[in-house]
Amino acid sequence: MTPFALTADIHGNAWALRAVLEDIDRRGVEVIYDLGDSLCGPLAPAETADLLIERGIPSIRGNDDSALLETERAKLTASARFTIPRLSPRHLEWIRALPRTRRIVDVLLCHATPHSELDYLLEHVQPGVVELREPASIRALLGVVDARLIACGHTHVPRLATIDEHVTIVNPGSVGLPAYEAELPYPHAMQAGSPHARYAIIAGSHIEHVAVDYDHESAAASAARNSRPDWARWLRTGRG
Repeated sequence: MTPFALTADIHGNAWALRAVLEDIDRRGVEVIYDLGDSLCGPLAPAETADLLIERGIPSIRGNDDSALLETERAKLTASARFTIPRLSPRHLEWIRALPRTRRIVDVLLCHATPHSELDYLLEHVQPGVVELREPASIRALLGVVDARLIACGHTHVPRLATIDEHVTIVNPGSVGLPAYEAELPYPHAMQAGSPHARYAIIAGSHIEHVAVDYDHESAAASAARNSRPDWARWLRTGRG
């Protein structure tokens, strides 16, 4: 299979996406797949959408992409309320057309799990701790899936896990948001630990996680201007 790059969880961070695309191009990798949650956030959603559409990058839909199609304002998150007015009808049609999974030969792409946009595939959240799931628990979430490699995003943390000798799971980490805090199922923070933009390169059995330095201060300043000091902190530190 031709080497390809995996991106995920851009969240409207056009500064990070440009840096990642430049790094991918510099390495001579011509194929890119994106794992969703591309636009939602208090940053530059329209510019991010234009970059993805103009590059023709095959993408799938994540939970925060689906949230941008919600029509009841009371159900919208603060990030969705910021994002939706800044997207054109062309951008929204692009989101509507995104598949929830994508198969490339023996590789399966999904946002969270093959069956859910919301469940964590590799991490188990308990009160006060986020743990790596046991292989049997991961297998149960996968169900019947015939793929040697499963690529997921959603948690924003780079991961590589083997389930058995036949199945490997890779999370490339987040291009645009290296940390976040969530309340469900218990309050917890997901954090990559640094502000770098992250992606992965797959070349046969070789899997490489890549961390790219970029102008994260501009992204953080944009979040702060848009009344999101929490995002500004996550972008500057990579910590929740």
